[in-house]
Amino acid sequence: MFYDRYKNNGILLDKDNKHRYVRAGLLPTLAKTPEDTYIITTIGDRLDLLAHEYYKDSSKWFLIASANPDIAFSSLYLVPGIQLRIPPITFPQELDQIIEETNTR
Repeated sequence: MFYDRYKNNGILLDKDNKHRYVRAGLLPTLAKTPEDTYIITTIGDRLDLLAHEYYKDSSKWFLIASANPDIAFSSLYLVPGIQLRIPPITFPQELDQIIEETNTR
């Protein structure tokens, strides 16, 4: 199933109603848990590939990015040798709740 962190953003208009824009999607805040997995990145690791490996869904790459706010992600490719936290997402409704809470901030 595809989870879209942009689904509630909508198209907005500027104050003069002349220009349309989309509000940027926020990354959810994911608290650390004892169930978190930690990995050390290797050559060729990408956020989407890790999301596919751990969540069986490459579109959930943003959860890994969100769980590691101190790491600057300039692309989906990762620098080898950094430690990443992979948060567990056990139920689809849990992810829906995280995204909904983030989009209402």
